[in-house]
Amino acid sequence: MQFRSTSSNPSPSVDMSIRQRNAAETKPFLQLSGDDDGSTPSPTTTSMKSAIFVVLARLLAFLQRNRKRVCGYCLLFICMMMLIVAEFTDVYSICTDSVLGTPNFTPASTNIRMDLKPVPKPLDPAKAMLSVPFYIYEDWDWLQHGSYQGKSMLSLINDPTSLKDLGTIMQFKLCTDFWFLLAAYNHPQRTKDPNEAKIFVVPTLVNFYSRWGIQPEELCVKGHCGGRLMQYTMNQLSESPYFQKSGGKDHIMVNSYNYYWKRLPWMYRFAMPWKNLFSRVNMIGFDGRKDNHRNRENFPDHKFGSRCQPTEEKLHDFAMIASLHPEKRRFLDRRNLCKWMGQPSGEDTSSGNLAASSSSAYDMSICGRGKQCPALAEARYSFQVWGDTAGSQRLMDIMLSDTVPIFTRRNQYAAQADFIDWDEVSYFADISTEQRFLRDIDKILSNRDGYAAKLEKVISNKELFDWETSTAFDMFMFVLQSRIYPETISKDAKLPYSALKVPRVGSK
Repeated sequence: MQFRSTSSNPSPSVDMSIRQRNAAETKPFLQLSGDDDGSTPSPTTTSMKSAIFVVLARLLAFLQRNRKRVCGYCLLFICMMMLIVAEFTDVYSICTDSVLGTPNFTPASTNIRMDLKPVPKPLDPAKAMLSVPFYIYEDWDWLQHGSYQGKSMLSLINDPTSLKDLGTIMQFKLCTDFWFLLAAYNHPQRTKDPNEAKIFVVPTLVNFYSRWGIQPEELCVKGHCGGRLMQYTMNQLSESPYFQKSGGKDHIMVNSYNYYWKRLPWMYRFAMPWKNLFSRVNMIGFDGRKDNHRNRENFPDHKFGSRCQPTEEKLHDFAMIASLHPEKRRFLDRRNLCKWMGQPSGEDTSSGNLAASSSSAYDMSICGRGKQCPALAEARYSFQVWGDTAGSQRLMDIMLSDTVPIFTRRNQYAAQADFIDWDEVSYFADISTEQRFLRDIDKILSNRDGYAAKLEKVISNKELFDWETSTAFDMFMFVLQSRIYPETISKDAKLPYSALKVPRVGSK
């Protein structure tokens, strides 16, 4: 099947006008997110609201500490007053401004280099899957119009060492919001006419915001910073006629930071959660956690993988480069695996590594901390073992290094995308008991022909997990297309990737 564009005028490159920052367009910093007329609230009004809210908050805390002496009606009254104050002002900015003061906003430089590096590799037309046009909200695109500490977000991509704490911004495991937008800009299905679009991309950098940009002076878009930026974005989204028409059903964004919910302004978390419009769009989220509405799609993110240069010759059967954390119970599976596989002669608690003895029954180069490359690429298999969470960047590291992954818990699959046939590209070894685990490992090792076939599947499908290509973006968008527009997918469609599972219920 040929997946063809239905857009009459797709744009393969980013419009110059989108990239240029006009300092005259920047609104006054003190403007609240809801004030679209350009007016600025007076300092007196802001101080009064700040004082009222602080007094109410302290009174509520006092009543909670002495709730045995106070009737429930008093607590209810205070809560209602706080809601009223929150309705007419930005609670987050009031709290932060009263403590930190109003930061000085410096517009980003207008001299933005056009040769963005790194950028995703162009999409192979023969492997393109998305067949409906999509639109990016350009006027409030965080990447195009955003700045961090006064420097444009695009300049951070061009010169990722410009900030000490962002030296690896494009290699951070949850930098997928950057790669998602970069791939969207040059995708052949992008249209500049929203009336032609079937899918709408919400151009935020919520992962970056949650990790680095929560302070008021850090991450800004058109003069809106910190909590104000979140409110400004949701206001823009609510005013979109296309969002109003669909209620967000055909919108998608990346939101896969583990602590995203804690980074939301107070108003959207507790006071008025129904105003959190991000919950109404489809998400590429964190390990299968549901941060949006129950009838919206939530795809587990493929974290950005750190690959090793694949080697033609495999020198070892197994490798697991991971922290063992002897003090943490949730890392017990990792420690048991090293014990059962390596028959350890001792434990190096300073490095968190279990050293394998020479009498080990299995050929395992590293089990614990160590240099990932080239050990990972030189192993035939590597393990995806439970750590802090069920999911891990390690799975992508393994596959991008041309190594076959082995899952160890059934519930780990729930943290991965359900549209990937994991049996096609991985094995499973039950780590619940030593007997079961070693039985499964011996079975895997004895099937050398099965390994060769499995490795071939890993290599032919690894582009699905590689954000440095445009395939990962194309895959997520295509899967969303299949969920909200199933009639556009042919029953006889032959997908270019064997591990991709998409329902074929259309009549196209």
